[in-house]
Amino acid sequence: MEILTLSDCFLKSKTDKKATVKISRDGIAIKAEGGEVYTMEKNEVKDAELFHGSRKMAIRIFGNAVYEINNVDQNYIDELKRMFSEYFKISLYVKELEIADVLCGELGINGQKALEFRSTKTIFEVPVEDIESVVDIRNELSISLKDVEIRFVSNKKAIEEIKEGCSSSVDDEIFKMEGLSLAYPRGKFNLIFFRDYLRLVGSSYDHKVYYKSVRQLYILEKGYIRDEERYVVACVDPPIRQGQTRYDYIVASFDDAEGEMNANDERLKKEYSGLHSEIFTEVMETLCVIKAVRSMFESRDGMRCLRCAIKAYEGQLYPLEDCVLFLPKAIRLGLNEISLVEFSRINLSSMQAKTFDMTLFCEGSYTFNGLSKDEFGMLEQYFHSKGVKARSEIIDDGASSDSEEDDYESENDSMVVDSDSYDS
Repeated sequence: MEILTLSDCFLKSKTDKKATVKISRDGIAIKAEGGEVYTMEKNEVKDAELFHGSRKMAIRIFGNAVYEINNVDQNYIDELKRMFSEYFKISLYVKELEIADVLCGELGINGQKALEFRSTKTIFEVPVEDIESVVDIRNELSISLKDVEIRFVSNKKAIEEIKEGCSSSVDDEIFKMEGLSLAYPRGKFNLIFFRDYLRLVGSSYDHKVYYKSVRQLYILEKGYIRDEERYVVACVDPPIRQGQTRYDYIVASFDDAEGEMNANDERLKKEYSGLHSEIFTEVMETLCVIKAVRSMFESRDGMRCLRCAIKAYEGQLYPLEDCVLFLPKAIRLGLNEISLVEFSRINLSSMQAKTFDMTLFCEGSYTFNGLSKDEFGMLEQYFHSKGVKARSEIIDDGASSDSEEDDYESENDSMVVDSDSYDS
């Protein structure tokens, strides 16, 4: 049996792998570095094309999957054409690419499920499955890949066709939630769940979040214990992007609305009912294979959080099992990252101040202002129980003088006391 062997090739993937390709009358086999073997039987080979790649020639084979092989020696072109014609009844040709007029052209989804930009020749094409998000901004269409964003100027009708093509060419939806409010990034989005990823579709932005990229999940009451208004927070890596801003956290804001929803996937229940926040959390836990973290902290007035502010942002601070989390502008500080906690304005009388400040030192420092003095004991106990070093700044507000000497003494009346000294 005649077998053509292509050595020293590269199989395109997230990181190109060195590979050897063998083509025979019975099919095609690709052995990648590391031992992975990919095979296509004769009847599975549907189409193929040759083009000039980054390494010599490249051949793209469409079968049970799409395989792109780079670094094919040009001397094999005639032999490849003959074998594909004889064995697979495919007319293999060298696809010409546009290298001069690359700024204007037509954009569309071709028959190979790829987004193609072309004039008289193909300028470039990207498999739909590699597209992370499609964003419609006025008359611009923004296509986001892993590390690249490409923008096209087009009319509204063409943009809608591309957005529809990029969504419908990939998968069927298995679950959907409409009109969900996000507190971070801000906006209203429809959440469409597919088999391997979630799409957040807003009026201006469209994001794709793979379930495997969700690292942590939190469901937190906005106020009092058993409060039905909640935040659900997903930590994602890589982050989603809107313009030049990257968001490592997606913060969904839920009121006390209830409802019934249907799902279409063997991993999910057929029907869900109850609070929207609980339904969303249960679906995310199942698809992301992750357990949502809930707050066990209880303040003196029965809240799961502490109201405060950081810089110009007001919100809630949640002391959790392994971190402190500020919402809705998400700031997460792991307890193992915090080297020191410093409380200030603690000993001032209630006439002077009803709140205190807290600074957390890690790689940088984060100062939370306006914490209620009633919560100081609970917060101090929380950090002590987690083994985080804390100290309090004690200020003698009775020391005052107009003289430089008294000013100096007043400055030295301000001292720092480790919270450990109170433990006894």
